[in-house]
Amino acid sequence: MNPGLKTSGRVGADQPSEGLRWTVHPAKDRGWRLALASLSIPLFAAVAGLTTGSIPWGLFAGCLIFISLNRFFFPTAYVLGSAAVEVRYPLRKVRRPWSDFSSIQVEGNGIFLSPYSRPNRLENFRGLFLLAGGERDEAAKFITRHLEGGES
Repeated sequence: MNPGLKTSGRVGADQPSEGLRWTVHPAKDRGWRLALASLSIPLFAAVAGLTTGSIPWGLFAGCLIFISLNRFFFPTAYVLGSAAVEVRYPLRKVRRPWSDFSSIQVEGNGIFLSPYSRPNRLENFRGLFLLAGGERDEAAKFITRHLEGGES
């Protein structure tokens, strides 16, 4: 089930104009991958525990893998406002103004915002990828308007 893209008249306390917001939960949307991850984590933890001969190290390895996959297991909220893009990951929040981005690349499962106008080797480290779910086109139109200076 895709929660879809929600529009809102007020997207944040400091963003009084219209914007878009949506939530993506990959584990909920991809059941077979959830099953695979749920089986793999205890398996890797058991292998780590047996290899080191220590149950605490095995538990630590399992927790470390689970934490590294937090964006898969927990929902991520996206807010496109008049002044900035905000991404609320499970363990942190990222807020970047539109002025940080120069180009948009629409991909199969989301949208990549790049600070460069042309492809650059550093853009993967400095850009921002938004999982867009099934409403990718609407979000791309909104972002394109802001990058072209149509809205401020």
